Amino acid sequence: MRELARALARTCATLIPGARHRWQLLALVMVGAAIPLTELMVAKIFTEIITRERTSSLTHLAPQLAVFVALFLATRVAHYAQRTYRVTFFEGVFRSAERTHPAHIESWQWALGLELVNVLTAVTQMLVMAAYFVVLAPVFGAINLLLIALLAEALGRLFNRQRAQQRGYVELGRAKTQVATHVRVRSRIVSAEIGGLISSVGALMLLIALLAMSINGVISASSTIVLFLGLRLQNSTFTTLSGGVMRFARALANSY
Repeated sequence: MRELARALARTCATLIPGARHRWQLLALVMVGAAIPLTELMVAKIFTEIITRERTSSLTHLAPQLAVFVALFLATRVAHYAQRTYRVTFFEGVFRSAERTHPAHIESWQWALGLELVNVLTAVTQMLVMAAYFVVLAPVFGAINLLLIALLAEALGRLFNRQRAQQRGYVELGRAKTQVATHVRVRSRIVSAEIGGLISSVGALMLLIALLAMSINGVISASSTIVLFLGLRLQNSTFTTLSGGVMRFARALANSY
């Protein structure tokens, strides 16, 4: 995991040299990181509404319904804005840096920048969700943090292997030795899917622990529903992160 963290830090330093643009990158990542937290808050409000006593009037539910609708819409708008603004952001970064690279290098640097945002956003999302789990259910949250640490270590090892493979493909290409396209693509996809598979196994173990805690009354019914949805979201985020890291490794090998 250290090598992945160093690669991300070096890429930030070389690709985004200006302090102003780094602050913009931070804002971009934080907006993306707030999305899953807002979605979990929406799920929490929804479960509280549906688990209320049937005698509750619409008047009593109106404030929660209003917050539910507002947060749901805010989440969709924030997701759209974050995904589209990335292009505007890197257009400004590359224009201000006044770099002159061959077209294929420029293309790979664009890919590197976009994957950098994707990876940083996914990592921050994982941390935000982990913190929310700790607040909602401290014991379960602590177990989840342990799983995340193990997943991070596995992902770091996959990144190191994939980066070495991609560098090998680049060197072979420079030596005029052709590597079949399906070999390069398969290598990246397999590594990404291994990361997703490891995450799914970990998520299954956490779901079993969550079910046991719920049955024993350690976690309330509404919190159990939210944590269940949160685990699915966390697993999806890690799967996305695994794919992003492997694409980041490919772009890193090809962009310099």
